[in-house]
Amino acid sequence: MTQSNSYNPVKMAEKLEKYKQILTTLRTESVVEDYVKLKEEKGGLTTELAQLKERVEMLEKGDKLNINSLSEKVQSLQGQIERLKKEVELLAETKPMPSVEKAPKKKKTSDYKRLRNMLQTSKKVEVVSDESTPSYNTISHSKRGDYHHSALKKSRSLLGSKKTSLQKKHHSSSKSE
Repeated sequence: MTQSNSYNPVKMAEKLEKYKQILTTLRTESVVEDYVKLKEEKGGLTTELAQLKERVEMLEKGDKLNINSLSEKVQSLQGQIERLKKEVELLAETKPMPSVEKAPKKKKTSDYKRLRNMLQTSKKVEVVSDESTPSYNTISHSKRGDYHHSALKKSRSLLGSKKTSLQKKHHSSSKSE
């Protein structure tokens, strides 16, 4: 029974009919057209593949160049780090770092505060001297605001004269030693 099922003449006829259809389609022009289309597609794909290979090679070259430049930069940075470490070691050996607790606090006055104090004292001196001899000029200067400019000029000249006198004292004391 199994043999009769496998050699069924109806099924064999259907199979033969399918094979005939396949053979007729192979003989027709559609197969040739399909072959030409496949060949064109293959040519297009091969050109795309070649272009992609070129791009990959260019990217690999660029990556190698970047890696080389970055490795050179890393080496130079390592050299700089080593030099800085040596400098820090030399500084630490030659000069001990003062601690914050041991260092006495110095009261620093800024140049601005010092100049302001000098201006105020010069204004007081000028006002006192101007009040002793009132004139039209001192009154008009104080009203216009030019009064402050003259005090600034006077304080600068006082600073200059004090500076030169200090320098002269310093030179004379260094010569005597």
